[in-house]
Amino acid sequence: MTRGSGSDANPLDGCRIYVGIELRDGRVAWLDARVNQPIAQQPLPAVSSAIVRSGRISGCETARRAVAALSGLAVHRSADEAAQISATDLLRTLEAQAHVDPASERCILTAIGALRSALIDAHVTALAEATVERKKLTIR
Repeated sequence: MTRGSGSDANPLDGCRIYVGIELRDGRVAWLDARVNQPIAQQPLPAVSSAIVRSGRISGCETARRAVAALSGLAVHRSADEAAQISATDLLRTLEAQAHVDPASERCILTAIGALRSALIDAHVTALAEATVERKKLTIR
């Protein structure tokens, strides 16, 4: 089990999207995405289900909808598959739910950027933990 967190911001409208993830056996088991509300360091749920919170009512509607849709696209995929989720994939999901203004694409890119940042953080954490474990084995 490896955790990661990341964020990305849209300077045009002031939205910042925060994403926290948990990888189990190389797959996204848990995802918490929020708009303008940092992810607290808290114990994660024991079940492998998606938990999505759109945070406070602040932030544009597209950003709030994007973080909600991101969970459905990322949870239960491998980390590599989740990293390949594109703005087009997220836009298709949002358009299936309701009309999306093409000018809102930056908010969708912000959600994708936050997800990728969280995945990178999880990979770096896993590498650091593996390095520490290897050093422990070498010292013995």
